[in-house]
Amino acid sequence: MKKKNLIADLVKALKSDREYRRSWEANIAMGFKDCYYKYQRFNGKKYLSHFDIHGISNKAASDFIDALCRKKGG
Repeated sequence: MKKKNLIADLVKALKSDREYRRSWEANIAMGFKDCYYKYQRFNGKKYLSHFDIHGISNKAASDFIDALCRKKGG
């Protein structure tokens, strides 16, 4: 199957299945939240700047794609 078809199938599923969409939203949101708190704790910061949040957002996006690409069962 071509990439274009895979993306179209994913979009169709996200549009047609509310629970499937919610699961994606939850995983993306939690990925950001996890990166936010890890960054905050590691750097000992109570408040984060726009610069901090930009870096956290990039890390969260990368982590989400890594998780998405992991093979099941290993």
